[in-house]
Amino acid sequence: MSSVLTKPNTKKIKELLLYLDPDRETKINYMAKKIGAHYRIVHHVVHGTRICWPIRKKIAKFLNVPLEEIFPIEDAA
Repeated sequence: MSSVLTKPNTKKIKELLLYLDPDRETKINYMAKKIGAHYRIVHHVVHGTRICWPIRKKIAKFLNVPLEEIFPIEDAA
């Protein structure tokens, strides 16, 4: 059985960012600075146009959620 990557749960990520800091306007930029990554890379990872496991792990750790909650992996049948 193999695993299939699915699109990130962008809505959940944005909800968690809003919960962490409701007054922030540039939420992805804020998160990028906090995890030490360029905002464009973080943007692409969050929206699913780029897969970068180290950045995914940092995002999950920053948001204090399991990696699989925001970057789901499904088993292929």
